[in-house]
Amino acid sequence: MKSYFSPMLKAKSSGRSLAELLIAIGIGIIILLAITTLFFTNSQASRATDEKARLESEGRLALNLVAFHLRMAGYGQLVDADPSPDGPPRKTLFFDDTGGTVPAALFGCAGSFSDPVALTSACAGNTQPDAIAIRYFVDQFNSNSTTTTPTDCLGQVVTTAPTVVENRFFIRTNATTLKSELYCVGNGGSPTANLNAPQPIAENIIDMKIRYSLDATGGQSATTAPMDATAVVASVVPDPWSHVVSVNVCLVAQSANDGVATSPQQYRDCAGQLITATDKRLYATFSSVITLRSRASGSI
Repeated sequence: MKSYFSPMLKAKSSGRSLAELLIAIGIGIIILLAITTLFFTNSQASRATDEKARLESEGRLALNLVAFHLRMAGYGQLVDADPSPDGPPRKTLFFDDTGGTVPAALFGCAGSFSDPVALTSACAGNTQPDAIAIRYFVDQFNSNSTTTTPTDCLGQVVTTAPTVVENRFFIRTNATTLKSELYCVGNGGSPTANLNAPQPIAENIIDMKIRYSLDATGGQSATTAPMDATAVVASVVPDPWSHVVSVNVCLVAQSANDGVATSPQQYRDCAGQLITATDKRLYATFSSVITLRSRASGSI
């Protein structure tokens, strides 16, 4: 007797060979790896984009804050409106009532302050990021507040007479976050022996270099090359801080998180030197030249 099998039944009872299964698994793994790689690549690119945007924002914010106060250096409302060209210089409220002057509108350090909260600024003479103190007459129209009271860079009420604000900017490591930040301390809040505690105003700022250009002739045009604060003090110009006509501020910022870049990044520091980072953060340098609108002498 002959056996008979239906072709349809034979087709239903057949299966996949081991080779076919291995090939299918291999193709699936390749597709899965491709999708995973694409996901992580896009995630890394998105993270780098976000970090770069934050870096740019923080760097420009810090630079704009310092530049704003520099443009105000030596400012004071006129108290003598004599327009005569051959008359005495018109005095401003940057002068006190007795005809003397407050400390110079600018004071800088090539390095950090020896004590940023001491009533009298002094330099530590180290290689840390530069520091600067800026003074000007402050009122409700140009202070860091929406109220009708004059305030310093931290919003503290300035009570000195005349109302001259002094804001000091410097860089230090935040003891809480362990991040390098731009700090400011002002003379508001009725300081006595020392100013109040400084506060961070911009994160991830790791360096600040400041260069000053002077006018040795008493005019309004720079006659010297940009120099650091030590060179300003050593210059032959009498009362050199009162002859500063422009200030070059340079800041270096880094991304908030490490591991953003795929390899250590290279960037130009404030001296123009090519630096290779020791980590995988993003870095950027921001700089601006600010022309002083008022002279430190308080006259125009």
